[in-house]
Amino acid sequence: MSQKTQVVLRKEIQAFQPMIEAIVNLFHPFVEVAVHDLKTEQIVLLHHNLSKRKVGDKSPLAELHVSTQQFPDYFEPYYKINWDGKPLKCTSVTIRDEQGKAIGLICFNFD
Repeated sequence: MSQKTQVVLRKEIQAFQPMIEAIVNLFHPFVEVAVHDLKTEQIVLLHHNLSKRKVGDKSPLAELHVSTQQFPDYFEPYYKINWDGKPLKCTSVTIRDEQGKAIGLICFNFD
């Protein structure tokens, strides 16, 4: 289910991988999970690809309309249009380092 990655994952992001896989399996085939590294501004993990994106693609962080320093712990659900014109209901959870700085996003996209 997971797209293989050539990207090195930070340990803080790796720690969430079992939870992400469990959620994708629980809600399959209705959810895609994309994990974004805020330092590289790239997708570093992609599970159950609904969006036709790929690991290494640029993260669309501007869609969130907030600077990374002001990311909440999670974003209230929002909608976006998928490549096929269908709406996706989405939310994103901020991954923080030990100092509390936002370093990644786990984005859940429901079909």
